[in-house]
Amino acid sequence: MVNQDKAVTKEYLLDMSDHESYRVMNQRGVKQCVLPSPSVHNASWDALLTSEGELYLSLCSELTTSEYAKLAKYDYQKNKVEELFYTKELIFSNERVIRDSKIHTSLAQLGDGRLIMLTHTTDKSPNHPAWMPNAYYNHPWEGYPGSSLILYDPVTEKAENYGIPVHRETLYGGTYDAVKNAYYALGYLKGHLYRIDLDDRQVTDYGQVVEKASYRLIVGSDGNIYFTSRNGVLMRVNVETQQVENLRHTLPNSSDKYRRNRSYMTYGVNGPDGRLYMSGMFHDELSAYDPKTDHFEVIGRYKQPEFYIKGIENNDYIGAMDFDANGVLYYIVCGLRQDQGEDFKLGSSLMCWDILKGKAPEFLGLAGTESRVTTSSCSLFIDKGKQILYIVSTNHGNDAPDVIAVDLPVYKEKAYELGPVTQDPFVYQDNKLYEEHGESIRNTRIVWDTNPFTFTAKSVIPVALWKDFSDEEVFDSGVKKLVWNSGNLEIYTGEKSFYQHILDESGKIVQKNQIGQIEVEPPANLKLELPYYPGRQYQAVVDKMIPINGERHFIATKDGMLAIRDGRNVYALGPACSNGPVHDLTVTKDGKKVYGVAGDIDGFSIVFEYSNEKGLRWLGTVATDNYQYGCFNSPNLTSIALNESDTILAIGSGGRMGSVYLYSL
Repeated sequence: MVNQDKAVTKEYLLDMSDHESYRVMNQRGVKQCVLPSPSVHNASWDALLTSEGELYLSLCSELTTSEYAKLAKYDYQKNKVEELFYTKELIFSNERVIRDSKIHTSLAQLGDGRLIMLTHTTDKSPNHPAWMPNAYYNHPWEGYPGSSLILYDPVTEKAENYGIPVHRETLYGGTYDAVKNAYYALGYLKGHLYRIDLDDRQVTDYGQVVEKASYRLIVGSDGNIYFTSRNGVLMRVNVETQQVENLRHTLPNSSDKYRRNRSYMTYGVNGPDGRLYMSGMFHDELSAYDPKTDHFEVIGRYKQPEFYIKGIENNDYIGAMDFDANGVLYYIVCGLRQDQGEDFKLGSSLMCWDILKGKAPEFLGLAGTESRVTTSSCSLFIDKGKQILYIVSTNHGNDAPDVIAVDLPVYKEKAYELGPVTQDPFVYQDNKLYEEHGESIRNTRIVWDTNPFTFTAKSVIPVALWKDFSDEEVFDSGVKKLVWNSGNLEIYTGEKSFYQHILDESGKIVQKNQIGQIEVEPPANLKLELPYYPGRQYQAVVDKMIPINGERHFIATKDGMLAIRDGRNVYALGPACSNGPVHDLTVTKDGKKVYGVAGDIDGFSIVFEYSNEKGLRWLGTVATDNYQYGCFNSPNLTSIALNESDTILAIGSGGRMGSVYLYSL
């Protein structure tokens, strides 16, 4: 642990009531290139400093204009950004689809100098009131088709679309494995990890390795690839064995302070000592991992005052960081208003920390200039040869991004003498422009809040079974069967080896036993005229059946069509989900309400219910995210069971992140 000055008494870094505290960094050696505004591209969520010292950046559309992303390049001598290509001209899609609006934390350089990247979406279809990728996941015409893999050659200035490696998924981040000439990427919606072999273009799906929406993949000093789950569990891809390894270290979180439990890695950088230095979302500390010794350490708070801004509840995190030639860490501290969520940025600060010499973090002022401050950034690089520090800014309201370039030797001469008070309106929360932007964000969130896509109940207790399994056995955490017995839930899991877990109603695992093969009741062999999709009549056979009230039976076909059998009569209800089979059914004790889970194994499963009063209702996917339990997300639902009193609905998920949810009805 680095020794931090205990004598520091300042509680806040900035004070809303004191604009004098809003001073920018010293302006010696500072250049800023602000792209023209108004612009349809209001964000930049990726940048890359190549081995030749060239800075590339993405131009993105976020929650605004249904635009497509661009790639650009910054010229330090001219202090100018030049656009290189427009993804819309590379991607074949119709006008109704959700847009490829970003290139997001996926830029990397191949050995031959070409750049590789993925498109990502955070902007809506023109037909939708807001960005709604989950709601339209299964829609073939208005959903997101999937991220495109793009290569760009700086020599020929040509970009090539290699196609969509994973259909329907928006890939959130990626990086290049130079050892095996492969590219790794994480999925935003389902949390799967994918390996794209660039020699034969084969795609390997490792299954769900993170809950969802974790984007940062870093090549460590050992050549392996590091990332974290949404809840901050540190993981590694061993590029030689091509296996995922759970390192069983977790980034710290400040959930009590911020009322959020999101510790996923926002940035990582290899230090001069070979350790991987990591920051996480919504917590105050910097961590380091040594690949040689497997030693994980929380270094300490990255800012000496406990809180970022006085006068408003806010979250803060390190958006990006890099070491200079002298081993000093420079980083951007980004702030977010708690009452507005992740999409509402506050002014960001530049800081430095001579960690290796045991010194404390130092505040260098707001990042930017008197006229414009960085509101957020995920890209900071230091060219150690030329000694230039680059910051790429994003989400300055609906304005275009900007690039800050700092001549470090010149800047360091007066680095501790802060610059002028900024006049940037987006730094001050009482400014009209700030409030107008806030209103647009609030309107988007109203659409999301009034159109939920997840199943909800009075409360839910999620339980992560997968954490108790080794890397070799993690697929054995997938749930196959749920049975309530005397107030406890018997959970049966396994792929190669099989286990019985006993869970009480509080969500505590009280017992785990290895067992033999799990018995699954075969479907009834009945000759009935069941509903079908025209042309797929061969699937109109009984797959699941459960007795309900009135001596009737609730039936699901192999194609996911539902029906009620009353003697020889069959009443069709329609499909249980957009596509895929029904995996399990459960019924209340009086036989009047049926719950089920259904969906294709490569898509998103949903929960549904049926009653005579309301008919068939699709209830949504299974996921939860709160500061008490953290983030859970289960695209592959396999099992469902009501307890004896019909007060708790248990739902189980398969795959390598086997989990169980206890919903109070």
